[in-house]
Amino acid sequence: ELIRNPPVILLDEPTSGLDATSAMGIVQELKKFCDLGHTVALTIHQPSSQLWTLFDKFMLLTRGRVAYMGSVAGALGHFEALRLPCPQYTNPADHYIDVVNDDFRGVELDKEDVPPMTVSYVVAGFEQSDASKMMHVELDAAKNALPLKGESQGHNGALHQFLILSGRNLKNNARNPGIYYVRLVMYAMLCLVLGLMFIGVGDRDDHQDIQSRINLLWYTSSFLIFMSVAVLPFFIEERAVFLREKNNGWYSVGPYVLANAVTALPGIFLIALVCTVALIPLASMNGLGSFLLVLFLGLAASEAMMTLIAVLVPHYIIGIAIGAGAFGFFMLCQGVLLVFDDIPPYFIWGYFIALHTYVFRAMLLNEIDDDDVFNSDIFPTGEAIKEYFSFEDNDFGEDCLVIFCYGIIFHLIVYAWLSRESNGKR
Repeated sequence: ELIRNPPVILLDEPTSGLDATSAMGIVQELKKFCDLGHTVALTIHQPSSQLWTLFDKFMLLTRGRVAYMGSVAGALGHFEALRLPCPQYTNPADHYIDVVNDDFRGVELDKEDVPPMTVSYVVAGFEQSDASKMMHVELDAAKNALPLKGESQGHNGALHQFLILSGRNLKNNARNPGIYYVRLVMYAMLCLVLGLMFIGVGDRDDHQDIQSRINLLWYTSSFLIFMSVAVLPFFIEERAVFLREKNNGWYSVGPYVLANAVTALPGIFLIALVCTVALIPLASMNGLGSFLLVLFLGLAASEAMMTLIAVLVPHYIIGIAIGAGAFGFFMLCQGVLLVFDDIPPYFIWGYFIALHTYVFRAMLLNEIDDDDVFNSDIFPTGEAIKEYFSFEDNDFGEDCLVIFCYGIIFHLIVYAWLSRESNGKR
């Protein structure tokens, strides 16, 4: 709620249910906002004497009428003038509540030197006091100082919103094991099994081992990206939070989408790094750094696609079905199960739109050089492998750029859709 830098903060019992130490910490943080020029108004139930010293002003209500409104320090003199002084070693807050509560009157107040304890007496005493006059002066001044319609309210800028949302996302990612920790273990174990199953395949050059290398790259580019559907339920849960907070005017769509995209990158990079280290050395494959780059870009783009699906569907089961179906179609069309020249013309468009096409192609171009020589009649050179897959005219850097653009495009569509949805134009 504080992201938009509101001038007035209204809180309903922020310390309710907290122990004394936690309540003190909350009020101290709120006090810092007051020091920065914010106005913080809150209701509080039985504040401790330590909390009471932090307040600047307070309003005491009894049966809907103002019994006191003014400074904390001035209240002592006011009630003393009404012959209702705060006893020594008594929490002033408790004393004031006792004074205005005539439902359960304490025995200690039934004394001759104590005035008639009625709501009317206390209220009338305040209405005739200097504190009441000061309250009306401040109210009149506040009414005259109200901003005109459309006048700037001094909200925080997009950069500040982005930083706050990024900090919150990083904390949420760290606290929720399902977002990255469980996936990290799952990816690491799978890649370790792959490395042990294909151990040393990159050092051998006969036809069967060349085919094994290609199969390994296909499986890696397909299934590791396919497992991105696991994050979709978390994205759908976050959408409901976003819509509520956006409709309350707490932040804009742009900083939210950018913060989500940026804060996802550290976890994705860690997953890509662990997978690369677990797989490439064991399998004796080439280009560890380039493989890491391609896998990182592919995972980032696939998560961006899951984010897009999450904002479009009402339930995560539908989203998982759509995401799994799309990835399954991409795996069919990426040019491995059927090479480019054998794909039916009515499905050739799937080859070009499939994210998996560019991930697999970049991995293969990283693994195979034109001048590589193999002990195979079918694939005697690296150039022959590229010609078989119709990759001879493709470039590793261009494919990486395409994968990167996929991620950007998905996030831009997410931004456009959330802007439309949060404005109620559905």
